[in-house]
Amino acid sequence: MKKILFNDRYGLTEAVLERRKTMTRRVECIDFLPGGRKEDIVTFRCVETDAKGKFVLLCYNSKGNMIAQLVSHYAIGEEIAVAQKYKDCWDIYQRRWVTKKDPSDWHTPDAILGDQVDTVKGWTNKMFVRADLMPHRIRITNIRMERLQDISDED
Repeated sequence: MKKILFNDRYGLTEAVLERRKTMTRRVECIDFLPGGRKEDIVTFRCVETDAKGKFVLLCYNSKGNMIAQLVSHYAIGEEIAVAQKYKDCWDIYQRRWVTKKDPSDWHTPDAILGDQVDTVKGWTNKMFVRADLMPHRIRITNIRMERLQDISDED
């Protein structure tokens, strides 16, 4: 399972969890074929690659030759964990354990990472957390590709 990070400085993780934020933009890199250059791109065509929902953006030059492609990082329908610090999730883990009352089924960081979970890097830094331990998930419902130049200040 993948995880996705949102900027806490601007409260974006909280906005996602409260369902106030429903869309995000991610920068993707184009893979150029040998001899392909950014200046030669004239037209684009977006095609769905497979049942997984991943999209491919094909880039063509003025002669109609494909010179580059971009594969989306996420797929439609894919479930992704919202990264949070273990410290921020701790009360959620505690509530789950109290309702189950079964320590053998306690799927929490301290049960998996050890008793000293507050010394693990992920306790204060969500970059180092495991996706399978995150309590919140989002599902990709749509993918759209835009050129950075086409995004206005209002967008």
